Amino acid sequence: MTDDPFDQLRQPARAMRPRDRFADELRSRLDTELTARELRRLPTAPTGRADAAGRAPTATSTATPTTSTTTTGATMPAERSPAATAYLAVHDGAAALAFYAAALGAEELTRMEHEGKVVHAEFDVAGQRYFLSDAFPEIGAHAPTELGGSTVALVLNFDDPAEVDRVFTSAVAEGASGERPPADQDHGHRIAWIRDPYGHRWSLGAPVEAARPDLRAVNGGIWPAINAVDAPAMATFMTDVLGFVEQIRVLDDRDPDVFVHSQFLWPEGGTVQVGTANRAGNPYAQRASGNESVYVVTDQVRAVYDRCVAAGVEVLRSPEEPDHDPGGLSMACRDHEGNIWSFGTYGGE
Repeated sequence: MTDDPFDQLRQPARAMRPRDRFADELRSRLDTELTARELRRLPTAPTGRADAAGRAPTATSTATPTTSTTTTGATMPAERSPAATAYLAVHDGAAALAFYAAALGAEELTRMEHEGKVVHAEFDVAGQRYFLSDAFPEIGAHAPTELGGSTVALVLNFDDPAEVDRVFTSAVAEGASGERPPADQDHGHRIAWIRDPYGHRWSLGAPVEAARPDLRAVNGGIWPAINAVDAPAMATFMTDVLGFVEQIRVLDDRDPDVFVHSQFLWPEGGTVQVGTANRAGNPYAQRASGNESVYVVTDQVRAVYDRCVAAGVEVLRSPEEPDHDPGGLSMACRDHEGNIWSFGTYGGE
């Protein structure tokens, strides 16, 4: 009999099942992209008898050993990730996470760091989970800024078209490039493109709830077409000053300032099309710009006139009763490219 009282208290080593809560929390914390598949194969607790030396049997894994990490933010959720998840490599993981939070409203779910670099992080934007890490060229994880761009675009969908405008504005304010401003498309969605400061392109989209009017019923299918040297400026003039509502803007993929096609609806009926002048290979774009004349039938003659005066637009005729419309009213202005716009109550009677 030994004199050591601890020898008398010592019990044979045997396998014990850990508490379920402890096991679940441990698995959640270790469930990184590198080890997830292997950990899911492990039993909840070791099974079988102790070996001859009294040691409990151990489960083995072929997973790549991970370095020491520090976890910040919320503990990684125990639920599994979607079957397909985008994994972003960036040149500054910590800064990128801060950008996505400020610009896209991202919620950071977990972050693991080692020696000042983000080795794995997860964040949620509008219900979609994304993975992120710093670039690790040694294992093939390159940031777009190293490669001069990315061949993959990330799509972020919203239910409300107003969210497209809000996120676009927020992202640009935080340092993203606004590659395509928000605009309703003919396929029924409002779309915008941004490229974040880390080289990734995001397509922002939402279905447009309001049904477009039947344009043939609105204006008989005949549309005046404006050939504009500066189509974006013309679009701003038509909406902000004259009062048109932009419906569609189709841009050249090589130059977002070039309008291939666009439609502007007058609220009381009628559509005007705007395209960029001098587009190669397009005979309609070769017409001389600044020589168009458009007449708009409206009861808002004075409201249009007031907006023109406030914007410093050249007024050719102040609101007056024209000879061709006794008791009516009309006015005219000239836009910055020379086109004449007339607004009057005359409906052809």
